[in-house]
Amino acid sequence: INAEYMGERIPLIGYHGDFHPHGLSVQTSSEATRVFVVNHRRDGETVEVFSYHAGTLQHLHTSSHPLFGNLNDLVAVGPDSFYVTNWLYYPSGTWMHLLEAYGELPWGSVLYCTVHNTTSCEQMVAPGTLQMPNGINVSPDHATLYLMAGKAMWVYTIEATHRLTFQHQVSLPSTCDNIEVTPEGEIWTACHPQPLKFVRYMK
Repeated sequence: INAEYMGERIPLIGYHGDFHPHGLSVQTSSEATRVFVVNHRRDGETVEVFSYHAGTLQHLHTSSHPLFGNLNDLVAVGPDSFYVTNWLYYPSGTWMHLLEAYGELPWGSVLYCTVHNTTSCEQMVAPGTLQMPNGINVSPDHATLYLMAGKAMWVYTIEATHRLTFQHQVSLPSTCDNIEVTPEGEIWTACHPQPLKFVRYMK
């Protein structure tokens, strides 16, 4: 790890909208590297799809859908497909949004989406189960999906139809967020020790 490395700016080629990135996932194949990014645009939630080559990101597609509520994180599972979490059901800036966040109500959801000429999405985990689902990732063999929601990690089997079958839940000491999975299958995450205080600073 180089503690002095400050990162570098990557040009966005062909993208002209406002850009407020959040969750990000990279999908690499022998043919191309694609980058999927949750974008909190002023006119609504989108997922932007880019192709990475020679230090630049070429914009390929803007994905939007009526089921996109408050997107948080996503994981690409193919060059044109991804799972994405709706952290909250109600839009930011409303009283119901605050009630949902501070009440830790189980109204979040998980979507599976495909991107071709248009975006098609299905709810894989419907509202009523998950408290503020955020970080999401898959195992190296793409057989298992990991999801952070509430004070637990939820583990699902990914079926051939892309539907999710609940396996088990791992209790955690605090509210955790993003998930990283190593090539060996080890799981790393970071947690918010005071999640309600964190919500207070969100915009």
